[in-house]
Amino acid sequence: CTCPTHPIAQGIPAWVDIPEEEMYGEFFDIPKPDDVVFTGWFAGGEVFRSGCTFTRGLGKIFYFQPGHEEYPIYHMPVIQLVRSCSTKTGTTG
Repeated sequence: CTCPTHPIAQGIPAWVDIPEEEMYGEFFDIPKPDDVVFTGWFAGGEVFRSGCTFTRGLGKIFYFQPGHEEYPIYHMPVIQLVRSCSTKTGTTG
């Protein structure tokens, strides 16, 4: 967790071990986020801004990277909590 005081991070441990995940890495060509809530790191040393918030007009967006059709990550309780917290803050993930 990069920003533990952010409302989306409430109740989320300082780090979460995801046993298998598709690797993403920087440079990730996105606009500058309002907040980087989570940063992921991978076995090869790659890092990735894996949870970012954005404001566009009157809308709020939460980009959340963990998840892939080959890995059942969305079923992990901690990932469900992140998704729930993002919804409660008015962002979409």
